[in-house]
Amino acid sequence: MKQSILRPNAMVLLAILFAIFLCGFSACSSSIPDPSMEIMKPAKSGEASAMVGTTETESPANESSPSAMEATPSASSEVSASLENPFRTEPKEIFGYLPLWDYACCETLDYKNLTHISLAFVNPDEKGNMVCEVPEADLKAIVMKAHDQGVKVLVSLGGAGGSDNYPKLISEPEPRKAFVANLASFVSDYALDGIDLDIEGEAPPLFWSSYELWVTALRSLCDEKGLLLTTAVGNWYAGNITPKTYGMFDRIAVMAYDNDVDTMHATYQYAKDCIGFFSVLRKIPKEKLLLGVPFYGRGYDANGKLDWNSYIAYKDLLKLNPAAGAGDSSNGYGYNGTETLLKKCDLARDCAGMMVWELSQDASGEASLLKLMRDNLP
Repeated sequence: MKQSILRPNAMVLLAILFAIFLCGFSACSSSIPDPSMEIMKPAKSGEASAMVGTTETESPANESSPSAMEATPSASSEVSASLENPFRTEPKEIFGYLPLWDYACCETLDYKNLTHISLAFVNPDEKGNMVCEVPEADLKAIVMKAHDQGVKVLVSLGGAGGSDNYPKLISEPEPRKAFVANLASFVSDYALDGIDLDIEGEAPPLFWSSYELWVTALRSLCDEKGLLLTTAVGNWYAGNITPKTYGMFDRIAVMAYDNDVDTMHATYQYAKDCIGFFSVLRKIPKEKLLLGVPFYGRGYDANGKLDWNSYIAYKDLLKLNPAAGAGDSSNGYGYNGTETLLKKCDLARDCAGMMVWELSQDASGEASLLKLMRDNLP
């Protein structure tokens, strides 16, 4: 085999090229970070706030997730706030039911503590015509006063015991269409901002079998007119409502009261369980939920059983015992005092807000539960 011999000038050239290569490698290696230097990790979205809502199909972000990588130390305060709760509204919403049988309370109502009022209740007669016992001029004055204060007003249908005429009106296409048209006219006549459904568990199977069709028609109406569509629901009849129907509501108020599963009808634990029931088991996003709280108490018998015939407004509890607000039990009644309400405000931080049943029962001035909610609900 013939041996290859390099000439002297070629050897010099190779030496020069090798020297250039070594210089280039040294320059590149100088840009590699020192392993002893601290590297700032991107913040996890799960670390930004423990209050970000998740469903059972969701999990907190890990270090490699896109949302985690976005939360860098250089992020602006606005970005940080959105990561803390991406569904947060400012201020949190407070829906209050205004009882039309005691609507004089609207004269002294402090509207700055509310975002929405639901007029409870207006229901149809057998022919589907909307019946409201408040004089037309008074109802229009209520709506105008609320609007002047920046508060939206909805008409609420149903109420416990108010569902008699609904099954016949919504179970067939033509009556349902006519009823929706009548409701649209009522909303337009009074310049209302939306429709709230509070038809409860006593409604017969015929009603619930047609409920999705009716809500679908209402959703179309609200989309066309730019209206809100909301509902109030208790977990004792929540199974009558389909997942598709839940998805059509803008807000779902959780009636976390009137239960007899513990010694008080509206405990903090019951409220927590109700939010879990609707957000996890019913898979409703928390940003659509309103935590419902009572401005009243219920009585209990000597055996600790709920007395459904015993009912007292919070303002009247304070008349019996001016110190009643400091606790949840007084003169044989169970209710929500200030400490429990503050805990519920905290519980509602990652929900859309809270709902009140009902506004005429509140105390006035500094003793007002509504004021306490507004001051402590973000």
